[in-house]
Amino acid sequence: MSTLSDKIKYFAKLSSIGVFTFIKIHLLAVVSTIAVLIIGFILLLKGVDTGNSGDISITSYIVMMFTKKPVGSILFLLVLFGSPYLYFLFGNKYILNKIIHKIVKDKSEKYICPLLDKALAKINVNQSIALQEGFDYSMLKLQLIREIQHESENKWIKKAILLGIKQTPFNYVDLGEEGISFNDFIKLNIIKTLENISEPSKMIIWIIIGIQWLLLLLIWVLPY
Repeated sequence: MSTLSDKIKYFAKLSSIGVFTFIKIHLLAVVSTIAVLIIGFILLLKGVDTGNSGDISITSYIVMMFTKKPVGSILFLLVLFGSPYLYFLFGNKYILNKIIHKIVKDKSEKYICPLLDKALAKINVNQSIALQEGFDYSMLKLQLIREIQHESENKWIKKAILLGIKQTPFNYVDLGEEGISFNDFIKLNIIKTLENISEPSKMIIWIIIGIQWLLLLLIWVLPY
């Protein structure tokens, strides 16, 4: 019972890390995007001359804005529509990498290895056939992916393993020096791949923020 309780607590902790990281990353993205959009819109409207017309609609303002400063307006649209997509794409990737890194670092022996052992046992690859030249490793990879997807294990564990399988090259296996079984070789290489690729980095998020403010600078300095 204690083991089940510990498992539930650990997975709840992973989910809380995911939620907290999601809020932190996307709050930073929202603040930066809104600030750039407000300042950019004000800068673009400064270039609009309405003449003597005091009463003008927002639609007319926008049309005149695109007419007077077309390049700046296009850059504004890039921030408006491009930023949310990039933040969502790379923000979610960062969150996934952070959780996977924690699982691999803390609990790979407890959660990842047993599930991989279970999936590989179901596939039951003949080692002598697997080591022959011309063996279809792509089919093995697909079978392994299907087995993991059908398991009832926690979604974070499954996502971690699926990422490792997809990123691990299966086209070359040499058991000569390792002296281990084919299944263990595959499992250890998946773990090694996860250790190499799951180190989380916010660098891409800061790059997107930097691009946003660079576009704002261009909106400000470009005369058109």
